Amino acid sequence: MMGDFNMRLGEVTGDDKVNDRGRYFESTLNEYGYYRRPNSSQLPTYHGHLKERRSIVDYIYCDVPTDHYM
Repeated sequence: MMGDFNMRLGEVTGDDKVNDRGRYFESTLNEYGYYRRPNSSQLPTYHGHLKERRSIVDYIYCDVPTDHYM
């Protein structure tokens, strides 16, 4: 599962802010067995034609534990 979830997780993701959506969504996904993966690309995946809107997939979650890839 991946997307621009508009959630802020603070230091764990290199952000300087935290919000309730971030805390709730991260906690809920972890309860259901999903693990956050880093996104190695910060290139926009959506470009809107009005007001130069863009979006970046900033969170990727997978149901395979992190140590499986190491």
